Amino acid sequence: MTKREKYDGYEDYLKLNLAQRAAFEDAVAAMVNALKSAGVKWDRRSEEPMSDVDQITLDFCANGDFRLRDVAIWSYGGCGESLCFEPQPSEENEEIEKNE
Repeated sequence: MTKREKYDGYEDYLKLNLAQRAAFEDAVAAMVNALKSAGVKWDRRSEEPMSDVDQITLDFCANGDFRLRDVAIWSYGGCGESLCFEPQPSEENEEIEKNE
């Protein structure tokens, strides 16, 4: 089976065309660069940010609400570490739900 045959055989709702793929790859690269510039790494002893990360997991709110709930990084079969976002000024005094 060729890559074209595989792509053509997928359901339309699971496909990204070439322009969409390029936009997606740019978005992922921007996300990784933002994490690098923030100094994110899986192990505090790592020298280079993101050099020991091999997986990023994004969790979104439900029902089409694509605000991030959680971002976790993973390293070479290790356990995931959740990242923490600085709250917006309007969120600073909000109570955190126990399941967040």
